[in-house]
Amino acid sequence: MIQFRGRIRRSIVAAVCGSLLVAGGVIASAQPASAACGYSSPVDLQSAFTSQGYAGVETTTKIPFVFKYSDAGCLQGMIFTFIGGGGTDVQAVRANVSTGGVGGEAVATWIPKPMEYKLLVDVVYEYGIFGTVSTSRWTYDGPLGGKAFVPLPAPSAPVSPLLSGLDRKLMIQWQAPTSNASAVTRYVVKYPDGTVLCEVPPGTLSCEALDQPDATYAFIIAALNQIGQGAEVATGPLQVGPPNPPAVTGLSVRGQSVNIRWSANTGTSAYPVMYRVSDSSGAEVCSVAPPATTAIAEATVSCQFSVPAGQTTQLAVTVETNLGTATSAPTPAVTSTNPSASKACKAAKSAYAKAVKAKNKKAIAKAKKAVSSRCKPKTVNYL
Repeated sequence: MIQFRGRIRRSIVAAVCGSLLVAGGVIASAQPASAACGYSSPVDLQSAFTSQGYAGVETTTKIPFVFKYSDAGCLQGMIFTFIGGGGTDVQAVRANVSTGGVGGEAVATWIPKPMEYKLLVDVVYEYGIFGTVSTSRWTYDGPLGGKAFVPLPAPSAPVSPLLSGLDRKLMIQWQAPTSNASAVTRYVVKYPDGTVLCEVPPGTLSCEALDQPDATYAFIIAALNQIGQGAEVATGPLQVGPPNPPAVTGLSVRGQSVNIRWSANTGTSAYPVMYRVSDSSGAEVCSVAPPATTAIAEATVSCQFSVPAGQTTQLAVTVETNLGTATSAPTPAVTSTNPSASKACKAAKSAYAKAVKAKNKKAIAKAKKAVSSRCKPKTVNYL
């Protein structure tokens, strides 16, 4: 809290016949103050500045005071003249007042700068049976707390910038700054060359770029407040254009069942419409629609299908988009099996049947393990 220090000087501003303008535009009366209001010292300012202002930002300063009038209704208003930097900044502010008996609070809205201020106070009051108006001035010699007003910083950079695409439409998203001493007034999104893509109000955390031609894009985002623009943050790059070939991330065979997995990320803004898996002959063995998710770049797609026993083949994945298609490189060759039809499996089953017929518990247990080992398919991972 800023305290008033220094001596108080009082003077009466008046003129003879008529009226004149005084500091801040208040009308001074043509005759000296009457005792009708019953004042000795009309106002006593208390410890002032219950809220401190900041440089470059309009601030509301509340200054409490106590009347020494017998009739507080005489008060018409106050003028605060803030004098800073040895007179380099002078701001006169007319303040409305609210009173409660013999006390109240004056509210002044002004824009301080990073310097020390002194204060002039003009008290405007009505007196006498004719309702004339006069002004008294009290000058506070000491600075307001002896401290300079501290400039308020611009916002920190927005966080979590994200650039995503849907064919030729790009979406830029972000989260509000984590450090923001004054309210954000707007966000600005720019191309790297400084060209502004959009400006949005503080409640909006996204911006769209439509109909973008084939190219690689990135955007710069910044928040602004009354002080100015804060630190910038850049999105990652994203290419607009045909998709990149799918990246196969997994391939396994269990008997005659083949399972293949790949990343849904096309590597560009091209959004997948359909995925198709083909074998060495070019025949389609599987087709899959893209996953229903907005986080398509992090998604994984898989397809499972059967291949005749003993067949060896290579596979390829093709992605179809509105901006074109792309096909992965062939996978390693895979071979399907049918263990239940092998001689080893048939021999194990025959031994099990004989053990059961002989009611030989040890032989049954041994033959059962052999059947499980020789007849059930095992998973073979190729990727």
